[in-house]
Amino acid sequence: MKRITFIYLFFSLLLSYSDFVLAQSTAENWLTLLNKNEKVLSINTYGLESFQSDDFYLWVKEELTAPINVEGVEKEVHQTRTYYLFNKSLQRYSIVEIIYYDNIGNVLADYKYPNNSTVPEYRYNYPIFPQSEMEIIFKKCEEFLTKG
Repeated sequence: MKRITFIYLFFSLLLSYSDFVLAQSTAENWLTLLNKNEKVLSINTYGLESFQSDDFYLWVKEELTAPINVEGVEKEVHQTRTYYLFNKSLQRYSIVEIIYYDNIGNVLADYKYPNNSTVPEYRYNYPIFPQSEMEIIFKKCEEFLTKG
């Protein structure tokens, strides 16, 4: 009887541990695209290949080597995460949300930019300029999107 109880406890703990580890490992998958003196630029590739239409969403993280001051944010900003909406055929994008972080990862401010317009020029506010950081991000995303 003790042996059965021990086996039951062992497998229960093993299953609980594997669920915890798997849950933690699939939430984000950051890929560094640029590592300059002033910042490290990364994209979250988790689930990127699942987008099937011209539109896709993407989190971009900027880790700043020197903190910056942002109007409306009380403390110095050490990291930003920006959620973008891209359109492949138009090669344009818009900002959906920006989150500002301090030096230990606390959220300082979170700004959302709702955009329900059906007019492409308004829905995708910004063009992707050649040789820009956004073009680097967009081209890397295209690699993942063609895998899907």
